[in-house]
Formats: sequence, C-alpha cells, structure tokens
Amino acid sequence: MGMQPTTQQQAELTIVGMATTATPMTPAIAALWGSFALRIHEVPFASEPGVRYGLMSDFNQGTGQFEYLAGVAVSEVGDLPQGMTSRTVPAGSYAVFDATLSTLASTFEHIFRVDGSRRGLRSPTFERYGAHFDPEDPTSRVTVHLPEAPAVAG
Repeated sequence: MGMQPTTQQQAELTIVGMATTATPMTPAIAALWGSFALRIHEVPFASEPGVRYGLMSDFNQGTGQFEYLAGVAVSEVGDLPQGMTSRTVPAGSYAVFDATLSTLASTFEHIFRVDGSRRGLRSPTFERYGAHFDPEDPTSRVTVHLPEAPAVAG
C-alpha cells in the first residue's frame, strides 16, 4: 500500500451511526465500533450492505480531538434509533489512501503529519470498510478519504 493517494469524485453520502469524541487511534474508537456492531441492525435504510464508515469531523487543532462516528450509509435518515446520529459527507473530490488494518495507523500518521499539512486538514475525513473487511485480519483493506481543497477562483 503506497502513501500516494488517488483522487476520486465522491457523491454525497448520509451516514447513520454512533459517535464519540476521540483522538487518533485511541481505544475509544475500537470501543465505539464494538458498541455499534451490537446495534447495527437497528439502522433503517442501509444502502450499502456490509459496508461500514468511520467518519471524522469537527477537528480541534488545539486539543487534537475530533468527533468519530462509526456508521453505515443510508438512502434516507428516517427515525434515528436512540443514541444514534446522522452526518452528511458532501459530494466532491477526495484524496483516497489505500491501507490495511495493520497499516492504518501509519497511514493516518502520514495523512495528518505530511499530507494533511500540505492539503490542510478538512472535515469530514472518512474511512470506508468494504463488505469483505474482517476486523480480525490485519491484511483486510480499508480506504481513507480526505477532502481536497475547493477550487480557488482566480
């Protein structure tokens, strides 16, 4: 897995799931996924069977904290299950980094320290775990999507 991203156009996504305030790679994120896994069946209108999203937004540069939402894409929001929330991923151009579960930490380190400083860290950044992702397999693939800078009128 290289650290050079590809660029992809992303359609608008609506993600429903459970959120927490976290810092990068903290146990709170893994605990959130464990809690969400027990309740994933409660999310109505899931639009991508087996696909999961980890959505990072509201970055606080001073504390290093952000909101992390473990969720699934939906075709419509409907009535939210208790303790769940929805967030929208805007359509646009995203830098997409390929990683595996075992390289995810180093991929994020690269994004936040190298690529993020070059591009400017933007919300929302998200992870996409495909339908064949296995959290017990360190070679399972995941992609990390970082919003590109909007075009500047010149």
